[in-house]
Amino acid sequence: MGLDIQLLANNYEALVSGENLKNLDDYSFNYGLSREFCNLVLSGSVNGYPRALAQIGNITGVDMEHIIDMIDCPEEIYNSSAFDEQKNEIVKHYESNIDRLIVTINTLIEQLNNIDHLPIQLDHKFLNSDYYFSDFKIDKGRKGSGKNLGHDLRNFKRFLDFAKSHGTSNVWFFFG
Repeated sequence: MGLDIQLLANNYEALVSGENLKNLDDYSFNYGLSREFCNLVLSGSVNGYPRALAQIGNITGVDMEHIIDMIDCPEEIYNSSAFDEQKNEIVKHYESNIDRLIVTINTLIEQLNNIDHLPIQLDHKFLNSDYYFSDFKIDKGRKGSGKNLGHDLRNFKRFLDFAKSHGTSNVWFFFG
């Protein structure tokens, strides 16, 4: 058993209820993130960035700050109707992040599509999976297992696009 990662949104209940639920019939394959992605975002820290994300950011030239912010985004700030002044300051840091995330993920996918042999370029002693970093342009795996980085990032993009089209303004990671 391992730690899982999920994308949540300020209007998550609306995204997965009623008519929208029909669009999510194969949620895991089309929107879910793998445990390997969870390991990727939680890998050891280098200057405040998870090691793997820092490397991928360096290789692609993509600033990973908005993805990193999703790791520490406190879900409870969205679930409380009574914000005190401190919570309001926290909310300002995280509010309306979906547009920034869409740009980041689209740019990251575009840059990684142009990189051959990503596994060779990564010092991924902390991750034991050449498979995960291989064949970026192909969606590997099915349901919850066997996905690669390309599949996870395209799922991330699909979720962001779907959420944005349904009025979502804030997205963050949930670990459990």
